[in-house]
Amino acid sequence: MNTIADRLALALEQSDQTVADVIRRGGPSRPTIYRIQKDLSYSPEDYTLQRLAESLNISFEWLKSGIGPMRLEGVAETPIGYHVTPPLDLARLAEVVQILHQHLGGRLPSKAFGALCAEAYLESMLNPDLQRETLIERLQPLIRMALAGAS
Repeated sequence: MNTIADRLALALEQSDQTVADVIRRGGPSRPTIYRIQKDLSYSPEDYTLQRLAESLNISFEWLKSGIGPMRLEGVAETPIGYHVTPPLDLARLAEVVQILHQHLGGRLPSKAFGALCAEAYLESMLNPDLQRETLIERLQPLIRMALAGAS
């Protein structure tokens, strides 16, 4: 098992899953998985490997380096410092976009506005009871930077 591609093939074979199954379970996209399988020079980010390992229910460390057992039954496998992304809450995202749009009134280019919305959405997901004013207050440094960059 010299490469990530070799370990991925073994994990897929032993789990009786297809790439489509992995994607449905929260793994990386089909093009990313294909690149891991076919491009031996490709070095995926740890986050990508973490998602892949979680969707296959295998060890991140084993998938990344081949060290240790493939499966760690009953042991938490998420390394310290990794955040598992919650499912997308479209209602919350729409609310965040509306709040920022009302606050900024179209003063930002769409790319900067989108990045700010992503940050605001993450902040609102990590702090579900956050009030509108508190969200804007927490984002003020980013808003100032975005507005300065838009000038």
